[in-house]
Parts: sequence; structure tokens; C-alpha cells
Amino acid sequence: MAEMATMTTGELSQRIAEEVEKQLAERNKPRINYGYKFGKVVEAWLEKQRDNRRIILNQKNAIYEAVKACLEIEHIKDLTEDNYEYAINVFEDQKIFFKRRITVKDVITHERKN
Repeated sequence: MAEMATMTTGELSQRIAEEVEKQLAERNKPRINYGYKFGKVVEAWLEKQRDNRRIILNQKNAIYEAVKACLEIEHIKDLTEDNYEYAINVFEDQKIFFKRRITVKDVITHERKN
């Protein structure tokens, strides 16, 4: 026959209190929107490139598409704590394609302004 485990009221209360405490800690854990956080990182880097707003938006969308394809997610807002670092690594790899290239036209325009 299987033995029946008996619990005293004190043990039961203690277990319930531990479970409630654990669930409250999980619920009160700060929620981070990793999609928003990733977007801020991308936008900050693109703003440093000093392109016009339309080019920045196109580049941002291209970066998002590359990250979504690599992570096989539907939306950037689906980023989690686990795959956020991977998304940053993909972005770092993509930066070479989006760096502003200094052309002769840029140099001439800059010299005319000064």
C-alpha cells in the first residue's frame, strides 16, 4: 500500500506562503520590452550616420527584416530576453551594409558649407 503523506496545518501554511511569494516575485519582475529596446539601439546608431529621415527609415526596416529572418520571428516586438543578444549580434553584422559612405559629392558639399 502506498503511504499517505500527512501535513500539519503549519507545514501547509508555510508551503502556501512560499508558493505565493514565488508567484508574486515572478509577477513583480520588471518587464522589459526587448523589441522597443532593440529599436532604440538601431535608431541611435542610424542617427549617427547623419542620413536623411527617409533613408534612415528604409535602413531600419532592412535591419529589422534581417533580424526577423535570422531569428525566425514574425515581429520585432516578439524579441525575448533569450534572443535579444542574438538580435544585437545580427545587427552588428549588418552594420557594414549601412555605414554612410563618404563620396566626392559629400566632400564638395561640406567644403561649400564651410
